[in-house]
Amino acid sequence: MEEWWTKDIGCFCLVSMFTGKHMNAYVDLFRHGQAASGGLMTGGRDVPLSEQGEAEIRFWQKSLSNLFFDQAFSSPLLRARQTARMLLEAHPLSARELRIVPDLREVSLGEWEGKSTIEVKRDYADIWEARGRDIIHVSPPGGESMRDLADRVLPTFRAVLSGAVPGKNMLIAAHQAVNRVLLAAIEGLALDRVPSIPQPPGGLNSLEVAGQGRVASLVPRLL
Repeated sequence: MEEWWTKDIGCFCLVSMFTGKHMNAYVDLFRHGQAASGGLMTGGRDVPLSEQGEAEIRFWQKSLSNLFFDQAFSSPLLRARQTARMLLEAHPLSARELRIVPDLREVSLGEWEGKSTIEVKRDYADIWEARGRDIIHVSPPGGESMRDLADRVLPTFRAVLSGAVPGKNMLIAAHQAVNRVLLAAIEGLALDRVPSIPQPPGGLNSLEVAGQGRVASLVPRLL
């Protein structure tokens, strides 16, 4: 797969589609709030936000009350769509259109979805242990490995971020593993480091996309 990020003088850069405007675009990448999963493995299961999850997003509604989003994208899963809708509803000037991006859905856990960790460790002990040793290549039965996930989401992020408009704000609502894969790519980390990247429910990753021809640097944005 073609690399679309490079390190340049301490900044993380990616190939973009900007055309020379020396102005920044801002991308707020959210993980959805806590899901009503009942303590079971979620993955690609389509479950809504829990009450706690809604409270986590209401926190951002208040904290970002002066910010409006010109563009908004979401995973097709309900918990991400709810997160994005709540954030857009917080400001009257935010975009009304929420663009659904199928490939931003969470990593598939296959046969493990809907089961407890205890059940999976008991019934799939060999695969559980193998995945612990090699999360990049080993997948749950019927699910995705980290390599599978990266091959799906990184080209998708590239396509979405290439449409960021200088001087405008973009919202993306996605998932723990999906966001971690992007952040690992930006930080130059191997995929086996993905589980170590903090990404709590309702977490926000603020990125500044500085348009410089075809190169845009991604750096944390202070709120």
